[in-house]
Amino acid sequence: VKEAVATTFYLDADGKLSSTEPSAGSEASYTGDPKAREEKTLPGNKEGDAWAPLPPYKWDPVAEGKGLGFTTAALEKDLMMVGTSSLDLQIKSSAKVSDLQATISDVRPDGKEMLVQSGWLRTSHSALASHATETNPVHTDLKKDATELSSTKASTVRLQIFPVGYTFRAGHKIRITLQAPGGDRSRWKFDTNEDGTIKNTIELGGAPPSKLVIPVIDGAVAGAPEPACPSDRGQPCRDFDDASNGG
Repeated sequence: VKEAVATTFYLDADGKLSSTEPSAGSEASYTGDPKAREEKTLPGNKEGDAWAPLPPYKWDPVAEGKGLGFTTAALEKDLMMVGTSSLDLQIKSSAKVSDLQATISDVRPDGKEMLVQSGWLRTSHSALASHATETNPVHTDLKKDATELSSTKASTVRLQIFPVGYTFRAGHKIRITLQAPGGDRSRWKFDTNEDGTIKNTIELGGAPPSKLVIPVIDGAVAGAPEPACPSDRGQPCRDFDDASNGG
């Protein structure tokens, strides 16, 4: 979308997500564990009709120590994002390859959290294609470009979050969570190397900083009343619960 402007939010200590770059460096770590929650939000038809207008989603919170969350302060005005986003991480890992899942969600003034969109990356596929942009980190996915993580030196890994059109209303907060794959999609299951033993550490602040870059339509506002939570198919809701790093 030509009108969309790449807008940066920096990952900071205590789970903060801010438009201001951190003044000091810090780290946050988690252990990827797909077994820390359900594989998917609709485990089976025994729990209800998966094809109902509003199925009985089960969207688990981020388990203690099994993921990270970063959340903005309440927005002063509406923020409309349209397109693909990029989570740019400075990451160290106990394994040479880690599977990552990042999810953007909307934290509402009523204490509820609504899923917006997710993205996934096996870190060995981190090499970028020549047409990658600030908000669209397209990867080559070529065997010859495979990369490895280090336990001592941070690597730059840019994770693509699928395109979406969504308006965060004034008073709401933007949240990004980072976990092992699984638990945020109704029927998708993942063949992942995450087994509850891989520890990933994200460097916050420093150069370059870890950040979320989203495409924003300046001046756009929500054009309809705020939906109930839950009410939107494909966007489960849950009570907002801080991740172990505070966000």
